[in-house]
Order: sequence, then structure tokens, then C-alpha cells
Amino acid sequence: MTPDDVRAAAERLIDFHEHFAPLFGKEQAQDHAFDYLKGLMVCPERKSIEPIALLVGHGDVSGLQKFVGAAPWEYDDVMAEAQALVAEALAPSARAYAPEFPGIWANTLNR
Repeated sequence: MTPDDVRAAAERLIDFHEHFAPLFGKEQAQDHAFDYLKGLMVCPERKSIEPIALLVGHGDVSGLQKFVGAAPWEYDDVMAEAQALVAEALAPSARAYAPEFPGIWANTLNR
């Protein structure tokens, strides 16, 4: 990847996280969510809490462990946002295959 590719990927990761950040509550939890997401993307070997916290996080291993272990967010809300993003990404291409059902796309995108 070129430096420009890396910058573009970082910007997309930030944009992706911004969809979910409010669902995690407090700013500290939002930061942990971003650190964990970054770690999953860039840690070269072990994708466990300690290497992630030390390599891309703020070094707060126990805080990140609590965040992941206690799951202080509403699972259904996070999944609904994920499903909305997928529907938004797929809807244009899916419409090409089933244009005779326009109501499906409106219901899917307006969640």
C-alpha cells in the first residue's frame, strides 16, 4: 500500500467507527471500541486484548479487557446499525437484480 492508500484506509476506518461510536456510550468506551477495531485491523500476529492495547491503544490493558468482556452496550442496537450499513452498501447493486420490489429497499434503508 502507498502512503495515500494507508491514509485513505485510516479515514474509512474512522468513518466506519463514527457510525457505531455513539452506541458505546461514554467517550472512554468509544475510545476502547476504536482501539479494538484498529487492533483487529493492524496487529500483525495475536489479535488479543493485551497486544492490541499496547500496540494501538492507550496501553490500558485492563480497561480494554473490561470493555470487551463486560460489553457495556446494547447488542441489538449495534447489530441494527451494522445491518443498516450493509443494506446501504448493497442496496444499489441489489436493486439492479430486483427493481420490481421498490418497497423492499425503502424499508431496508429507513431503519
